[in-house]
Amino acid sequence: MIRWIAMVAGLVGAAGVALGAFAAHGLEDKLLADGMPVELIAKKLATCDIAVRYHLVHAVALLALAAAAPDWSPRRRSISAVAFLLGIAMFCGVLYAQSIGGLVGLNLVVPIGGLFFIVGWLLIALTAAVSPFAPRKCGITFD
Repeated sequence: MIRWIAMVAGLVGAAGVALGAFAAHGLEDKLLADGMPVELIAKKLATCDIAVRYHLVHAVALLALAAAAPDWSPRRRSISAVAFLLGIAMFCGVLYAQSIGGLVGLNLVVPIGGLFFIVGWLLIALTAAVSPFAPRKCGITFD
């Protein structure tokens, strides 16, 4: 297990849950208090939902990377983890900033973050393709 990836996965997952809880229970009230039109509020809530979804999926992916087969390259796993973190920061971060913080602009950063997600997943596929397959024993026997 690559310990730093597991630790970061826990922190990223906790942040995703916290942001999702705020989006579900406080964002609409905040936007209404700011005097935002209802149509725009619905769009911002949907944008935040997309950010939370991608954020949490990639938190789980980070945890899976940390626990991946020990014969998988630690370097490739680390690079995949960094790609996922950059994707979370750029894709989800900008969507959060637009929906929660009212940021305008930086729209070109979102697809770059998406590309980092794709790179991370492709590197996982490559690592799986070139790693030797060695079934692991789980210690369970069926007699």
